[in-house]
Amino acid sequence: MKQTPYDVPASSTLALLETQEMLAAIGRIQAQLLTGNDSQAAFDALLGELLRVSGSAIGFIGEVRHDEHDAPWLRIHTISDVAWDEPSRARMQGRSGGGMEFRRLDTLIGTVLRSAQVAIANDPARDPRSGGLPDGHPQIASFLGIPFVHREQLIGVVGLANRPGGYTQDVVDLLQPMVETVRTVVVAHRAERSRARAEAAVVRLNRSLQANVAKLERINQLNRALSQLRDRLQASPSVAALCAVAEAFSGTLLGGLGGCVALCEAQGASAGNAAPDGGPGPDRADAQSGGLSVVHCWGDAPPAQGCEGAEVRPAIDPESRLLSAPLVAQGDRIGVLRVRLPAPPAAAAGDDAEAAGAAADAQAGAGVGSDAERLRLAGILAMHLSMAISNVRMRDTLRAQAIRDPLTGLYNRRHMDEVFEREVRRALRSGEALAVFMVDIDRFKRINDGFGHEAGDLVIRTLAHCLAGTIRHEDYAFRFGGEEFLLLMPGVDAAAMPARARAVLAAVRRLSICWEGRPLGDVTVSIGAAALPAHGSTPAELLRAADEAMYRAKQGGRDRAVCA
Repeated sequence: MKQTPYDVPASSTLALLETQEMLAAIGRIQAQLLTGNDSQAAFDALLGELLRVSGSAIGFIGEVRHDEHDAPWLRIHTISDVAWDEPSRARMQGRSGGGMEFRRLDTLIGTVLRSAQVAIANDPARDPRSGGLPDGHPQIASFLGIPFVHREQLIGVVGLANRPGGYTQDVVDLLQPMVETVRTVVVAHRAERSRARAEAAVVRLNRSLQANVAKLERINQLNRALSQLRDRLQASPSVAALCAVAEAFSGTLLGGLGGCVALCEAQGASAGNAAPDGGPGPDRADAQSGGLSVVHCWGDAPPAQGCEGAEVRPAIDPESRLLSAPLVAQGDRIGVLRVRLPAPPAAAAGDDAEAAGAAADAQAGAGVGSDAERLRLAGILAMHLSMAISNVRMRDTLRAQAIRDPLTGLYNRRHMDEVFEREVRRALRSGEALAVFMVDIDRFKRINDGFGHEAGDLVIRTLAHCLAGTIRHEDYAFRFGGEEFLLLMPGVDAAAMPARARAVLAAVRRLSICWEGRPLGDVTVSIGAAALPAHGSTPAELLRAADEAMYRAKQGGRDRAVCA
């Protein structure tokens, strides 16, 4: 039959139909890409169209990756369900969490990876490039591997197999537009993955920055708190004030619920030291010989038992949640700081874990960190508190040495001049009375000559304690010199002086003093009393009046009191 100019060859008609089918397939894929952003669905749809247009039975789409040695391998995005039997598929998928991996380079797929060229094998079993098939893989009658590149780099491979009649370059050319579409999807997938990694990196960076900012803020808070701690400790005039500072900062730094401070007896304190009111020394009441005594408690205070423990560094009892920090100054243990801590946030799952995390964050926001940080801060708190207590005690000791008589512990003559002047001015300003007693031990020379000066010192010390125990809290007792003492009694007028003097005389008469097993006999005193304003309005006038009255008491027979 003669062909007319208008007749179309059968092969051309087939090519036209294939081209139309290809364009229709690409259109369907592009429509899916425009209506959704699911890369996996796009890969599955692309493989389906490639199989249908090419007439292949099985196939895959893979993305090229590189290992640590820069060797290429394929991460399979989609593969025909019939490509593997179920045991083999499960085994392959179990090798990695992100899908199948093709890493062998001695296969037809490896040929494409190594050469970045199209591979056609219509008799794979005899093709020297084929390295065999994995266990469970169906038989391959024909194979086509088409690489695709981006920016001159191989980024993926389309693999098709078992097309009736095999594969030719015409098939490759026919599928090229669709392979280009695959390339576009892989490039977009890579960009999305890069964007996700970048976003994740930004999130991690933000979290790291937030954590660093929080850490710096925490450090700044602690530095401010520690600076305030040092300032307040330095400004505290007494051990009681120092303990109050420790109470405040045990909450600020440690999150303490309560606590106590226990101290050893201050070195140098003795039963003969007298307080400013003439009573026992300030450390005696709270000190226990050879041990510790709790001097300050607050909040949910821990029990006093256990304060005598021999802690050498801060420690936390996990059961009782008691933190104990030794107080050490100049190498000597002077006490212990104990703080009751809150229970740590319990480890939990789900909402409970979130609540526990929120509780931990709240503690951190309140200036409370981990137990490790608590131990570090407790050590700092204990160190500063120890130094402050030691300094206050040293200051008190130096002050006591400056204003107290070393033999009796009563105030000395120098301090008497200051207090006497101050009390006279106060009495004149307020209109109150002020009584002055000059007290002298009778026949004291007899005691020194008969028993020795050490016995005389014993009498002086004993009488000092007697006087300190007889006067009121607001009164003052001074050692005037030798065997003479002076008592100042604010608010006592001339009418009340005789009764107060009789009370002192009676207390002295009750004394029974022995020296080396021998009684020293009766110890008595003579008292001269004067009052402001009846007998003078200056310290010198009142002292002279009381001294003259005391000598009249001596002349009148001793063991008596005479008012000016």
